[in-house]
Amino acid sequence: MIFLIMAMLSSPSFSKPHHFGFDADLEGWEDLFMLDRVDWSPSLGVPPGSLSVTGTFAKSPCLPMQIEGSWHIQALTYNDGATGCLITAEGFQDASCLTGTASTTDRGSTMSNQVWENISFDFPLTALGPYFQIELAPQGPTGTCYFDNVSASPMNVTAVPTQSQYGLMLLASMLGVAAIFLMRRMHS
Repeated sequence: MIFLIMAMLSSPSFSKPHHFGFDADLEGWEDLFMLDRVDWSPSLGVPPGSLSVTGTFAKSPCLPMQIEGSWHIQALTYNDGATGCLITAEGFQDASCLTGTASTTDRGSTMSNQVWENISFDFPLTALGPYFQIELAPQGPTGTCYFDNVSASPMNVTAVPTQSQYGLMLLASMLGVAAIFLMRRMHS
């Protein structure tokens, strides 16, 4: 029984996949440079509703990650006159995704015009920090890119316990040792 309780207390939590469908609004995404060039498009999308970006970067909310390993980043893109549509994923050390060490992986460009295409890549987050952010942008001096069904899912990961989980593991270990000590004392 004690071992079952210890296992339950010490099991680390995993970050959940993050999905942004943009079916009704921007879902917390903002213009990186505050140029008001990130909009919600109610007509384009699969289903209708997407995020449109013209001449700037759209950034996701700061996303928590309680695991180490790789994340699979995926999105549908619709290119309307840009050189390509780009997804950037960055890892951060702080919960605001503004300061601290950040590492960037730029991947996922599409060049087809006015056709929904899937972009996907794997983003290694092993040593990049406990938070990450996704950025979406058109490439080139003109054009707009539409993004829909943006998702980030953990894959091939190792659990990283939080500080409170470390405390619970220590407490469970101490309780286990105390129980063994008491059982030996009662039987002697």
